This record gives sequence, C-alpha cells and structure tokens, in this order.
Amino acid sequence: MTGDVRRASLVLLVVLVMFVSGVGEAMGEKVTFRLKLEAGKAYKMDLVMDQDITMDIAGVEQKMKQVIGMGMTFKVKKVTDKGDMQIGMVFHSVKMFNPAAGMDYDSTRKENPNNPVTLVFSALVGAGFDLTMTSLGEVKDIKGIDKMVDRMIANVNMPEGAKIAMKRAMKQQFNEKAFAAQLSQATQYLPKDAVEIGQRWTITRNAGGLAPMQIVDTYTLKEIKGGMAVMSLSSKIKPAAGGKGQHANPQIDKVEAKGTQSGEVKISVSTGWIVRSNLQQDLDMKMHMRHGQVIPMKVKSKVAMYPTGANKGK
Repeated sequence: MTGDVRRASLVLLVVLVMFVSGVGEAMGEKVTFRLKLEAGKAYKMDLVMDQDITMDIAGVEQKMKQVIGMGMTFKVKKVTDKGDMQIGMVFHSVKMFNPAAGMDYDSTRKENPNNPVTLVFSALVGAGFDLTMTSLGEVKDIKGIDKMVDRMIANVNMPEGAKIAMKRAMKQQFNEKAFAAQLSQATQYLPKDAVEIGQRWTITRNAGGLAPMQIVDTYTLKEIKGGMAVMSLSSKIKPAAGGKGQHANPQIDKVEAKGTQSGEVKISVSTGWIVRSNLQQDLDMKMHMRHGQVIPMKVKSKVAMYPTGANKGK
C-alpha cells in the first residue's frame, strides 16, 4: 500500500504541477476577446502531457517517461447577464502511461486498469463537477469535487482503514480551490482590454496543490486570420511565498518548483475558445522530505490541448 500511495503522489505531483508570427486581417485594429460559449452546447477538449522526468535519489539518477491525457467535456448550462458561464464538466477519457510505474492505461481502448494508480484514475471517466467560468476564463464556484473523489476511492479494493487514509489525503489535494487554480491555467489566457497585433499582456496566477507556484504568463497577439487568433506565450514560474502544498505521502514536507514555459495558443475569435495549444514546459523541482532528504527533479513537458478528435491520425 505504501508503494502505491508513493506512486500516486508522484503522478499527482507531476499532473497538478502542471495542470499552456505573422501579420493578419486585423492589422492596426484593436480586438476585444471574450469567452462566449453558448448555453446548451457541449465543448469537448483533450489535454495531453508528454513528460520526461529525471530524479536524483541519493546520488543515483532515475529517468521516467510519462504520458498523461485527460478528455474533458464542458456542457454549458446557463450564461448569465454578466457573461459568466455555468458549466458541468465531465471527464470523458483518461490515459496514463509510465512504464517505470507499471502504468499503461487508455480508457478509449475499453480495457481494465492494470495498476492500482490507474484503477483510481480510471474512475474519473464519467465523473465531474460543476463550475462557473467568467468571460475572461477565470474558474470559480466549483462544486462536486468531494463526490468525485469518493467515486475514485470506491473503485479501489483495499482495507477500509487504508481507503479512509487515501480519501483524506486526496481530498486535501483535490479540493475546490486547488482545482479552480489548476483549471484556470488552461482557460485563463484572454486580455482584459482590447489589443492589436504585436501587443502584449500579462496574467499572474497562484497555483496551489502539491507544489504552490506563482506563474507569470506573458502573451503576445501574433496574428488574426480566418476567424482565428494566434498568441505566443512565455511564462516564468517560481515557488509561491510561504506555500508548502498538500501531499498524499506524509513523508513529504514540501515541493518547490521553478522554471519556464513557452509556446503558442490558437483561439476562435468569435468564441474565445482554444482551437489548439502547444506548450513546452521546463521545471526544476525539489522534493523536501520530512527526515531532511532533498530529491531534485527535472520535468520537461510537451503540453497539447485541442478539441477531442482533432488530433486523430497525427
């Protein structure tokens, strides 16, 4: 059981850390971007993280390859007069691949999970929660996280005492505030004011969870063409002041992360919704154990987000 929790903690750590040229039609004109999702419609997106992880444990270098994929359906229930969208979000697919941890699971293959960790995460398929998203992509008022965690834990065959301990640890990590911060990383990219080609804007966010971070995203509008806007992204990431995070593994005291992120985001001008996002993230991390050991980690990630089905054949 201890090994399973440790592996789950590492997977959650990398998941939650994560959890982003040309001249076009609007040259010289300023454009105001807002999220305008329609009530009654469902928007399906896939998020795929392809990661190379290097850890130094007592002077011994260990390398891992990991791919994590989440398919998410955003069903818009209502749009308020202010433009806020009340959304029901459901996970429609899960993919986890990590040979070192014995994980190879893809829910779209309709197969049974082959690992205690994938067994937990396989229960995400069909689970979800309700949220409110502003027209600038800020996520707030999340409800239903506890029920989702209960569903994940119920899927695991283990002694009741161990199940209670795992549930308590996961509810510390999977809480409304942490989930809102992590989800906002994928949805909060629009400028508050109108912008023109070549103009920059900055969004500063604090991400909680396992490794509390301050993330400063700098976007530049590169092109508007064919109803699509292309933005470049450059991010600086550093540990959040005074944050220790929340950990399923009681041996972990805190996790620090710093690094950079860069790439491009393409959105629909009419809806503000992502059409394609390709990011490269480089993180230097330190896992501080309660007994004093510090485990350095380097995580290089390629992060892609696109409408479900748009990446078939690529």
